[in-house]
Amino acid sequence: MRGLKFIVGYLISLVLSVNLYAQNVPEQFKLPITFIAVKDVEGKLKYNGTGFIASIPLDSANLWLYLVTAKHVIVDEADNRLCDTIWVRINSFENSSYVLPIELYGDGPDKDVYFHSDTSVDLAVIGITANTTLLNFRSIGESSLFKSKTEFDTSYVKEGTNVFYTSMFSPYLGYKKNSPIVRFGKVSLITDEKLLWDSAKNELANLFLVETTTFGGNSGSPVFSYEMPFQLTDTSNHHNFSKDSTKMIGVIKGSYLENMPMGLKQTSAMVPTYTSNVGISGVIPSYLLYEILHSDELERIRKNLTKKSKNK
Repeated sequence: MRGLKFIVGYLISLVLSVNLYAQNVPEQFKLPITFIAVKDVEGKLKYNGTGFIASIPLDSANLWLYLVTAKHVIVDEADNRLCDTIWVRINSFENSSYVLPIELYGDGPDKDVYFHSDTSVDLAVIGITANTTLLNFRSIGESSLFKSKTEFDTSYVKEGTNVFYTSMFSPYLGYKKNSPIVRFGKVSLITDEKLLWDSAKNELANLFLVETTTFGGNSGSPVFSYEMPFQLTDTSNHHNFSKDSTKMIGVIKGSYLENMPMGLKQTSAMVPTYTSNVGISGVIPSYLLYEILHSDELERIRKNLTKKSKNK
């Protein structure tokens, strides 16, 4: 009887703890999310990745805005060519969304796409201008990113750290407006070595691994750390996570080792096998995004544009 009471008490405490932790993710982590599409051979829009708005302060009232996604979302892997145009679905204040075309230029006077100097870093930063009176979005500020690898390595982010990411869910984008899905997991591996990403290309990448599922369309999603239960700073409907417990720690690259080639397994009957690992995801550390945003090239562009605006 005593054992039965113990089991019942344990189950009740388990249910209560789940309810405590099952709190809504605040909107501030969903509003930066955009859905990215390209046109297929028939000219139809095909949504193939997630993006988010990042910002750097210009002054107390203005921000430099950038669209961030995974590089492979906007680069045709068949011929390694930058897409001419992408279409970005972003929410409006009218409980709907706009689909905005953005022409992409990798060089020349109209250049608006920037990559990391390390070509293995699967990130793209796109300079944008946005009508903030029409579009309902929130940006992820540079203060939310780790500035250096040393800062990342000495932070609280370790194996076992709780994480979540907000992303496009291909089967349901939201009929009127973007409705990002939220998925949870834990950091499962951090290493100083580059990890093998694509065995066919012998492609190595600077990643850490997270125990969570990712599927097509999740590439480019921001990954946040958090503590349980979510710590709220006010009691209104517009909750904020505690600044100490939540930080953007990376960007989803994809499922780890999902692109293994199909082979034959030697058994009594030869059967084709396919190795796929959708339970572990590769994440690009956020300090690599910080390095792009503060590259010499972008710093110079912001400085020159600021001078021009002041001289007008």
